[in-house]
Amino acid sequence: MRAREFLLIVMMTCPFGCSQKSSDTTDSQTGDTEASEPAAIPVGINTLEGFDADLFHYSDQGSGFFPMSVMRALKDSKTKKPFLEDLERFGLLPGKKSERNPEGFPVGIVTNSIPVGDDREIVMFGFTCAACHTSDLHYQGQVVRVEGSSGLFYVDALADAISDSLQATVKDPDEFWAFMQRLAKESKDLEGLITKYKSMADLESDGEFGKSLVQHLKTALEEIKQAGKTQTVEDLKASIAQDNSEAKNKLDRLKQIATELAGKSLSENSPLKAATAEKQKELIEKLLGKYAANIRDLKYRLAFLKTRKWLSQPGNRLPAGYGRADDFGTARVELFAGWNEKNMVPVNAPVSSPSIWKIDQFKWLHWNANSNSVIQRSIGESIGVGATFDIETNRTSVDIVNQMLMEQQIHKIVPPEWPSDVFGDVDQELAKRGEKLYMEHCADCHTPEGVDEKGLQVVKLFTLEEMGTDPLDATNYDRVVYKEDGSTIGFSKAIASLLEALQEQAKTEMSEEHQQLMTDLEADRKPVIWRDTMRENNGKATVGRMLEGVWATAPYLHNGSVPTLYHLLLPADERPKTFLVGSQEFDPKFVGFEWEEGKAKVTAGDPLFKFDTSLEGNKNIGHEFGTDLPDEDRWAIVEYLKIHKDPPAPDNVIKD
Repeated sequence: MRAREFLLIVMMTCPFGCSQKSSDTTDSQTGDTEASEPAAIPVGINTLEGFDADLFHYSDQGSGFFPMSVMRALKDSKTKKPFLEDLERFGLLPGKKSERNPEGFPVGIVTNSIPVGDDREIVMFGFTCAACHTSDLHYQGQVVRVEGSSGLFYVDALADAISDSLQATVKDPDEFWAFMQRLAKESKDLEGLITKYKSMADLESDGEFGKSLVQHLKTALEEIKQAGKTQTVEDLKASIAQDNSEAKNKLDRLKQIATELAGKSLSENSPLKAATAEKQKELIEKLLGKYAANIRDLKYRLAFLKTRKWLSQPGNRLPAGYGRADDFGTARVELFAGWNEKNMVPVNAPVSSPSIWKIDQFKWLHWNANSNSVIQRSIGESIGVGATFDIETNRTSVDIVNQMLMEQQIHKIVPPEWPSDVFGDVDQELAKRGEKLYMEHCADCHTPEGVDEKGLQVVKLFTLEEMGTDPLDATNYDRVVYKEDGSTIGFSKAIASLLEALQEQAKTEMSEEHQQLMTDLEADRKPVIWRDTMRENNGKATVGRMLEGVWATAPYLHNGSVPTLYHLLLPADERPKTFLVGSQEFDPKFVGFEWEEGKAKVTAGDPLFKFDTSLEGNKNIGHEFGTDLPDEDRWAIVEYLKIHKDPPAPDNVIKD
């Protein structure tokens, strides 16, 4: 399939079409929350000299989530405001105008052009990795920005809002007409036919001409509505391919329709009364062309919406909330459901966006240490938010060069030091006592096992039984993929061949300078490895992560099921059963974001998300190490973790 899409991140657990809003789950959101005052300008605290925030936040990766023309003209069906207004309501962080961000979009939001056919490109609304890996911590009117941290972007909520708003738009012909008028305004096409009528009903009242034209427009609109209701994904993609191949014939047909309509009678007050027949034909032809192009662009993205429909059904997706996504679970459905329906398994293991500082020092990536490739990780991330690829030529819209430049910036992000001038001084005596307790109860698991043959640190891995945390992320990833003939293949092997092919093809088309950059970035990561970790590592798949800067990465555990560091040190049955996520108000005592009703303020997401730990995938169980300590010892460890520094890795070499 040409220009085939698949979703691989994150985050991308957001279904479109018949969207399952988080509010459909009665305990997933809460209303009445206190809004905070406008935030101060964020102060960054954890980058080295030469870090280019503009490049990291706004470099085009070649992703494409939705046509930008649609996003500019779309009204949010809930707020009734332009959709692009206040994108921070989805947990994104405020941005500022710059060379790469001339419109002042939030951090991680970009526009780019991606191919959708042999000779067409669409300017798209897209994301960068900074959307999920940047956080703001608010405290007493000040804001600390932490680069490379665990962000609170709720991509599901944004996607559902697009879906709902688009459905409301195409459902009502007059709303769609208003949408078309906004599109015309965006393109500065103020002389077209669309601007001469207030509504479709107004057009329909314009004699036989108006009635005939409206009938044609409604027929075209019904085409996209029916495509969303009845067509399979493959039928829809075939229809899009046919649209592209028949573009010339359709243009000729539009000219013919324009000629026919130009001869129809007009009402006495028609805005076209003074126009010549030739001018009428020109205006009608232009309108029909724009209308058809908009229908085609929406239909193109409807394939994206349609493939998500299954995920929106009850029981098929666990609402992730702010800062979480089931990247690989979504990829399994998106990529391989077409192979065999057995691959349509629930996407129910969302995980938090992990911190990415010092990532160049460690061999394995992701929560379950399933790959060592920074290049292929980023290719998958970009395709996961809408980048396209051609499976025949292995060409992709992913801008791998920009991704490599962003990777260089990531290497300039360091663990954040506790900002005493904002959050208050660390109690050094208490922290000193906490260090001794940490060394006794925590250090063994959170110290690297050693280094590999090229010097990259190898973290310790543990079985599910040893760690005791929610198992779904690990067990879901290790599920086999079913092929069309019923045979099976490991999930990692299934995705690795595609990502490798895209990387190698892109490398052949790069300059020598950028080819060398790719070689340098992965010099210590060859050969590239993707592995079904638990199956290939004697059941071990849970990472003992390094903890420098951990104070800035709430909520805690891989699935974000514990709101603060203090609560992580409690026995599992004493941790909060439910808590609010989405506030950026920081609590420097408990170390985490405010999470209780009445205290959590809406500084990012609106409304806040209610996290329910009774649900599978959300369990706050396990990691019960040192949890039998007296409370004063817990507070000592919390205080120490504000200033903890990672130890060097042991010298022993770990071989695969």
